[in-house]
Order: sequence, then C-alpha cells, then structure tokens
Amino acid sequence: QFLNYLLSFVYVKFKVSFTKVPFWKFRQLLKPLAIMFILMNCNMLYTSLDRLFMSFSSDGIYVTYYTFSQTIINIVTSVMNSIILVTIPRLSSYVGNSQMDDYCKLVNKSSGIFFMLNIPLCFGFFVFSDIIMYLYGGANYINAGHTFALFSLRMLIWVIDYVLANQILFIQGLEAKITKIYFICGALNGLIKCVLVCTGSLTSETAIVTTAICEMIVVILEIFTIKKYSLSGIENLKKKYIKYFAFSALFIPIALLNYNLFHVEYQMSLKLISMILVIFLECVGVYFALLIITKDESFKECSDKILKKIKR
Repeated sequence: QFLNYLLSFVYVKFKVSFTKVPFWKFRQLLKPLAIMFILMNCNMLYTSLDRLFMSFSSDGIYVTYYTFSQTIINIVTSVMNSIILVTIPRLSSYVGNSQMDDYCKLVNKSSGIFFMLNIPLCFGFFVFSDIIMYLYGGANYINAGHTFALFSLRMLIWVIDYVLANQILFIQGLEAKITKIYFICGALNGLIKCVLVCTGSLTSETAIVTTAICEMIVVILEIFTIKKYSLSGIENLKKKYIKYFAFSALFIPIALLNYNLFHVEYQMSLKLISMILVIFLECVGVYFALLIITKDESFKECSDKILKKIKR
C-alpha cells in the first residue's frame, strides 16, 4: 500500500502542478474532511458491529461463517465499487457548473451498468452459496452456505444504498445528512443486537437479517431525503433496478431445477463441475438473452465498448 501511494504521488506530481494552500484555508476543510472520515467508517456500526457482538456472545463457529461470507463479498464489492467511484469527480464538476442534464445522464448511465452487473451477481452468489462455501472452506464449512446466501441477498440493499449515498446525496452536498442516517440506523442495529444477545438468539443468520433490515431503513430514509430536497438523478433508477432484479430472480428456478436433476453430493467430482457449468451457462444465457430482447441501454453501451476494443 505504501508503494502504491508513493508511486501514485510521483505520477501525479509529473502530471499536475501543486499549489501551496494557506493554513486558514486548510482549517475550512477540516469540518467536511471530518464528515468524510466519519462517513467512510460508518460501516463499523453494521458488519463490524455484528462480528463484535458475535465474538463475545455466541458460538465461535458463527463468527467464522460470518467472516468467510463477508470476505468473499468484500472482494467482489471492492472491484464493483470502482464503477461508481470513478464517476464522482466528473459528477462533482457537473453539479459545480450547474450542468444538471449531463449530471443526470452520467448517473443513469453508470448506475445502470452498476445494477446490471451487481444484481445478477447477488443472485448468482445466492444460488451457488453452498457450493462456494464448499470450494472456499471445504466440507466442514458447507453450513456457512446459509450465511453466505443471506449475505448475498443483503448485498441487493447495499447496491441501492451505494448509488444513492455516493452519486446523489454526497455529490449534491448532503453528506452530513447521510452521516446522520447511518448513525441513527447504526445505533438501531446495535440496540437490536443487544436484544438478540439478551434473548440468546444471536447467530450469523439473525445478525445478517437484522442488519439488512437496518440498511433497508437507511435506503428508505435516503429516498425520503432525496425527495424532500428535490434532488436530481433518481428518475430512472427504480425502473432499472426492478428490471435487473426481475431478470436475475430467474436464476433461482433454473438452479433449483438443475439441483433436482443432478442430485450431486458435495465432493469434488466431474458431476459437480458439470452441474456448476450447466447452471452458470443457463443463467448467463437467459440473462443476456433478456437484455438483448429488451434492447437494454446499459448492455448495449458495454457491448459496444468491448467490440470496439476487440476490433482495435
């Protein structure tokens, strides 16, 4: 990480001329920077809080199930986040220059691609949850599949939150409102965990479900805030989300049908690999076919770019 930051600094120094900032100007930045710092670490009130409660009050195996699931999800989300993060500087520029039409176009374009890739991924993780846990941790951790399945569905809520918080509320100057929402719902999550501990009901599954409920409240409050302040950028988000959700939900009946046909045991074999490939190809085939039939804009945008690169 140190080398990454150092090389990035050297690269930027060659590309951009630095300007000295007077201390009084730096002081003005302390408050927004502090809000940003809090905002970037609010996740401690959700998944990190869950692990903390489980480590003190429940069977250690639940912490392992939770950690395994979270590790896999974090690997994927850290890659997918870049689709949204790279748009923030340009979106900020559009809002700063009052180019709201360009802002709305970029939000809808980037969020469409984000939803198109992430939502089927969530359902894909859900239908393969037991198999993924078997491949990741071996036969001893197949039971973690239930935890991973719930984590995958929880990711569907995170997808909406990530777009609303970063591309709408934060860009349009309501970062303090986001922070309040995260803290209120984070405190609620902590309170619910205390109740689960007192009643002896805290497991990896109940921890994820209750956290997902709190995150759903976060999304509802974000939508309420966006409507209250009449913010731009959410006109087509609902339609896009529902569309990709409906297409991806078809993975569940496809997977169930194949599981009943193959009757595979969880041990490394040609039959297991064949089943995984069949389910994967059928799900991907159905999803892409529906995108082509409906002439999906996000899919067309991505496929055109890929074809141009291949031609080059």
